[in-house]
Amino acid sequence: MPPKRQTASSSSEDGTRRTVLNPEENTAQATSAENEELRSQLQVLREQFDNLRVSIERVSKTRSPSPTAGSTAMFHSAVPSRFPAIQMVPEKLQGKLEYKSWATNIEAIAQSLDLWGIIAEDDESPPAQHKQYARSLLVLNVSPSVQMELQGMNAAEIWQHLERQYGLNGFTELSQAIRTLRRVKVTEFDSDPNLSKFYRTFKDAQALSREIAGAPIPDLTMTAILLDVIWETHEDLAFQIDSHMNNPNTPTSQKTFEYAFSRLRAEYTRQRANPYWNTLTEYVG
Repeated sequence: MPPKRQTASSSSEDGTRRTVLNPEENTAQATSAENEELRSQLQVLREQFDNLRVSIERVSKTRSPSPTAGSTAMFHSAVPSRFPAIQMVPEKLQGKLEYKSWATNIEAIAQSLDLWGIIAEDDESPPAQHKQYARSLLVLNVSPSVQMELQGMNAAEIWQHLERQYGLNGFTELSQAIRTLRRVKVTEFDSDPNLSKFYRTFKDAQALSREIAGAPIPDLTMTAILLDVIWETHEDLAFQIDSHMNNPNTPTSQKTFEYAFSRLRAEYTRQRANPYWNTLTEYVG
C-alpha cells in the first residue's frame, strides 16, 4: 500500500508541475508568433517603400531636361507652365478718355508677368503659350465693340492699333471733338428719351479737354455750343435760354451748362408726349 501511495503522489506532483509550466510555454509561443508577423509586415513595408522610391526616381528622370538640351528647352523649363487667371484692369477700354489710365495699367500687369517684350517690342522668341496669354490680356480688357477691331491681330499689332486709334494726339483731338459737338443733331437721339447719349457727347468732349489741355472746356463755352447745336430744331427754346443767360437778374447757379441742358431735356420730354410727335420729328428731320 505505501508504495502505491508514493507513486500516486509522484504522479500528482508531476501533473501539478506540468500545469504550472504550460502557461509560460504558451506565452512564449504566442510572442514568437507575433514577432514573426511583425517581421513579415515590416518586410512588406520595405518592399513598398523601395517600389515608391524607384517610381519617384523614374518620374524625376523623365521630367528633368537632358544635359545636352538646347537653349529653347532650357527656356521652357525656366518659365511656369501655367499663367494665373487674366487680371482685369479697373475700367475696360471703350474710347479715348480711358486710354491713358488703361494703357498704364496694362503695361504694369505685362511687366509683372515678363510679357511686356511681346506686347511692346513684338518679341517672337517666347513660346506660343506666352504670346497667346499676352494677346488675351489685351483683348479681354477692352469693351466688346473694341474687340471687334482686333480680329486676326497678335499682341503687338493690337497694342499699336489701340495706341493709334485711342491715344490722345493733343490739339488735333480737341479740335475734332469740338467739331463733332457742333455737327451733332438732337434728332439723332430720338430713341434716347432722356437724351443721355446726347449729354454724354458733350461731357466726353469736356473731359477730353481736361486730358489734353489740363483744364476742361469752360462751362459757358459748353453752353454756347449747346445752344448753337439746338438752334435749328429748337429755335424758340435756344432763344429763351440765351435771354435767360444774359439777364443780369438770373442767379449764377442757372448760368450753367447743366441748367441749359435740363431746360432742353424738359422741352424734349414735353414734345415727346405730344400725340403728333412722330409727325414733328419727321418734319424736323
